[in-house]
Amino acid sequence: MPSVISTYEERVRKLEDEKLLVKDRMANLARPASSFEYTLRTALDFLADPPNLWSTGRPTDRRAVLKLTFVDRLQYDSVYDIKTGRRGLSTRRSAEIVGTVFKRYRGTNRIILIETRPAR
Repeated sequence: MPSVISTYEERVRKLEDEKLLVKDRMANLARPASSFEYTLRTALDFLADPPNLWSTGRPTDRRAVLKLTFVDRLQYDSVYDIKTGRRGLSTRRSAEIVGTVFKRYRGTNRIILIETRPAR
C-alpha cells in the first residue's frame, strides 16, 4: 500500500509543479510586449512622417503605410501614352486622355498617366 500512496503523492507534486509553470506562463502572456508610452510615441512618429517609414523599402512597412494612409482600398486606372517624337506629353493631351478615361470608365477615382518612349 505505501508504494501506491507514494506514487499518488509524487504525481500530485508533479501536477502542482506543472500548475505553477502554467500560471507563470499565463502571467507573462498578459504583459504587453512594450509600454503604452513607447507604442504611442511610435504611432505618433509614424503619423508625423509616413515617408520615413516608406523609405525603408521593406514590403511590410510599405503595406502599413498604405493601410494607415488610405482607409479604402486604393483604386486607380493606369494609362500609358506612347511617345515617338521629340515632344513630351502636353497638358492638352493629358486632359484629353483623362477626360476619355472618365467617360468610358465611370467608376474611376484616380488615374495614373504614364508617358513611355520606345527604346532606341
